[in-house]
Amino acid sequence: MANEIIRSDRLELLKNEVFGALDVTDATRNEYRVRITYFIRYAETHGINRNSYLDYKRYLAGIDTFSVSTKNKYLIAAKIFLDGLHRLNLIPQKITDHVRGFTQSRLHRKEGLQDADIGKLQRYCSDLPSTRKI
Repeated sequence: MANEIIRSDRLELLKNEVFGALDVTDATRNEYRVRITYFIRYAETHGINRNSYLDYKRYLAGIDTFSVSTKNKYLIAAKIFLDGLHRLNLIPQKITDHVRGFTQSRLHRKEGLQDADIGKLQRYCSDLPSTRKI
């Protein structure tokens, strides 16, 4: 592809090198490895250039089957991957600067329990017949 700063066919091979060098838990590392596959497929079609991260964000914005939270998870995986490529000197410039994540209007998915709700649960449980065998 024209103006590619790294060949997109190398990305699948590089994901273990990039994510293996992160100071994160194994669970987080594995989550990144799974989520980066979506970006790699995108890059195979569109290439990697200085606008790829912003273009990928715009691509994700157009997917109406993903929640904002899911879009942010995919975007963050791409940011960490691209920053890792730059840190390993595999791309000549950091292309993720000045691109914000998606804005979330609901920071908490569900409301927590109120004291009154907890009291109802305690009363309900205390009214249940005992299941203890003597």
